[in-house]
Amino acid sequence: MLTFVIKEKRVDAKLSLKKLSKITGLNEKFLFELENNYIESVSYVELELIAKALNVRVRDLYYTLGDYEMLRRKLHIAIDEKGVNSIEVRKISILLDELFNNMNE
Repeated sequence: MLTFVIKEKRVDAKLSLKKLSKITGLNEKFLFELENNYIESVSYVELELIAKALNVRVRDLYYTLGDYEMLRRKLHIAIDEKGVNSIEVRKISILLDELFNNMNE
C-alpha cells in the first residue's frame, strides 16, 4: 500500500479539493479518501491525472522508503519545537507508522 502526500501537493498548488476534482474529472469523495490514505487501490491513470493537475510527477504523490529517515528527523524537530502532544507530531507519527507497516507487509 502506498502512503500518499497528495493533500500536501494540492495545498502547495493552492487548489481546493473541489477544483482538483473538476480539473481531473475524479470524484471529490474519492480524492478526499485518497488524500487521507483511506483507499488501498488506485489506478496509474488516476495518479497521472492528479499529477498533471498538480504539475508534479506521479512518484511525487507518495512517500517512499527513502522518506522514512527524513520524516524521523522532521518528527524530532517537531517534538523539540512544539512538544510531544502537538498536532504536527501526531500527523508525522501516523505517517511514520503507515510507512513502517507498509515496509513490513
